[in-house]
Amino acid sequence: MARIILIAHPVRGRLYPLLAIGQSLKERGHRVTVIEYPELSGIAEKLGLEYLSPALPQSWSKFDSPNPSSPFHKIVPKLIKRLQGTALDPQVHSLLEYLRTFESYYDPWTGRDLDFLQPALEEANCDLLLVSDTSFAVKTLAEKLNLPMLSISSGIPLLTRRDYPPEFTDWEDTHTKASRLQNRAA
Repeated sequence: MARIILIAHPVRGRLYPLLAIGQSLKERGHRVTVIEYPELSGIAEKLGLEYLSPALPQSWSKFDSPNPSSPFHKIVPKLIKRLQGTALDPQVHSLLEYLRTFESYYDPWTGRDLDFLQPALEEANCDLLLVSDTSFAVKTLAEKLNLPMLSISSGIPLLTRRDYPPEFTDWEDTHTKASRLQNRAA
C-alpha cells in the first residue's frame, strides 16, 4: 500500500480532520506518517500513526518572530507609501493590518516548513502528501520535490451576508427581521 505523509497547520480545526483521514487510511492498509511538532507526537501515536518531527534547532520556537528574509519586509513599506494619499487610502489601514497578521502568524510557519520540512520529506520517500490548505510552503516543497499532494480545506466557509443562516447551523431562512438578526448573531 501507499506511504502517506500528513502535514497540518497545528490548530485543532486543521489537524484533527487530517488525523481522522490518516487513521482511516491506516485502517485500509496504508502506511501513514504525521510530520509535526514534538508536542503533537502523543496524538499521532494514540491513533496508531507513525510520527516524525522535523529536525528543528533547539532554539527554535513555533512562536518565533517572522522570518527576516520574508518578502513582506521589503514589499510592505513600499506598498503602503504608494497607497497613502490615493483613492485607496481608506483601505490602507485594513490592508496593513491584514499583512501584519499574515506576516506575524503565517510567516513563521512558512519559514519553518521551507527550512525544516524539506529534509524530512526527502528522507520519507512518500507516495502522497496530504496537507492542510494553510500549509503554504508544503505546496512549494511538493512541487520542488515532485511529490503528489492533496490539499484538504477543513475550514468553515464564512458567509458574511446576514440574509442567509450560517452553513454550520440548522436554522431555517424565514426572510424576516428576526431571522436576519439571528443570522447576524452567529
